[in-house]
Amino acid sequence: MTPVASSSQTTLKIGPPSLARFDNFTPDGNEYAVGFLKQFAARQNEQVNCYLQGSFGSGKSHLLHAVCKMHENSIYIGLNDLQKQPEILEYAQNFELVCLDDVHSIAAQSDWESALMALFENIKSNRNRLLVSADVPAQELGLKLRDIANRFSAAQVLKVCPIPHNCKAAALIAQAASRGLTIEDSVIRFIVTRYPQDMHSLMRLLRRIERLSLEKHRNITIPFLKQFDFKDADAFIG
Repeated sequence: MTPVASSSQTTLKIGPPSLARFDNFTPDGNEYAVGFLKQFAARQNEQVNCYLQGSFGSGKSHLLHAVCKMHENSIYIGLNDLQKQPEILEYAQNFELVCLDDVHSIAAQSDWESALMALFENIKSNRNRLLVSADVPAQELGLKLRDIANRFSAAQVLKVCPIPHNCKAAALIAQAASRGLTIEDSVIRFIVTRYPQDMHSLMRLLRRIERLSLEKHRNITIPFLKQFDFKDADAFIG
């Protein structure tokens, strides 16, 4: 039996609740996309389907979470999770706004594409809306069902540019503040300089630093961070 959803924001993804909001997203180069998505979340435009395209670490997931936080009856589903089954898209039909992250991860899988087509039909008949993200244009997804490809092509397409390196420190400062972390700007600049990666990896790093600080009862300082091997990034992120 399909569970009945309450009128609230719902996140279905392994891990801690997202703190992503529009006010802690650094929009440099993405001002149009951010402005459009705010209107989309507030239902201030007529667009029904929206396709967010950008490379890994460009901030697509952040924006999908931010949209959900603005809408009182929405759901976020991270599709890049092998534990999920296509039936989750039937559950998503209970919501007025459905946000599907990493839709490229289910492309060319017949059961998922059939479930996605059913979701499209439900959204159309109930005048609801769909926001999806992918790392490639819709034409390059390799979809088996042409109807889905056509609907994605007809959607509003928004391209998300990666945050420039010179803006990453400001973005990380905003993220730290949203997590209630007291970190001096010089420490943030040290992290960005020693670990010059995409924002997705930097955010994972920030969460790991937060856990280490709590575990060891230490303030987050440069001497504290120097105890760890930044060269082995994956081991450090953990």
